[in-house]
Amino acid sequence: MECITAKGWSPKRVLPEAEKGDKAETVQQLSESISLNSVTGFGQTIIVPATYTLATNKRFQSGPTIIEQFFWKGEDASFINILFQKNTAATFKKIPYPVSEPYVVYTSGTGESAHELLQWTTFWGHIDSDWIMSTGAYYYASKKERIIIAITKPLGPPSGVVPNNLTLTRNQFMQIDEFSNQWQTWLNEQFPKGPGLLKQLIQALNWGI
Repeated sequence: MECITAKGWSPKRVLPEAEKGDKAETVQQLSESISLNSVTGFGQTIIVPATYTLATNKRFQSGPTIIEQFFWKGEDASFINILFQKNTAATFKKIPYPVSEPYVVYTSGTGESAHELLQWTTFWGHIDSDWIMSTGAYYYASKKERIIIAITKPLGPPSGVVPNNLTLTRNQFMQIDEFSNQWQTWLNEQFPKGPGLLKQLIQALNWGI
């Protein structure tokens, strides 16, 4: 690798192969197309920033649920995990992205244009000596199809004393606020308009709204 880079060359980025084996080959593929920095499925195209590298692409099934996972690594020690999820037996309820201990909710909301079809939550956690912040989202493509996205990045340690009645220091609040705003914007860009009017009406009837 040192010889390659010393001569001004860089290794070619290639897409990781989908998980091999009989089990993976029999699981239904949910994505329609894949590139180095984008994936299309369930009628949605998700474009990942160019600073991320696709590290994992695998398919598996748990009971009636089929999952296809795409895992990107960022240059700033952050990660983007995207899962296409299809349930062949039951239906998904529209719920906000859940957070459980040891994580704490920072803020949450819905998509600007996709409305309740996009549900996101930004949260943080302090585990041993590690501070972590994350934004997770559900996009409900249909009753049986859901896209799950989780962006994770280290949260800097506290600087100074934690103010009374608060759990984070000022520097941490500033970091997670910037992080949350950045990825809220990105999520809205991935699902800019939601479904068309006809599809909205059909979905409304299907969901019983």
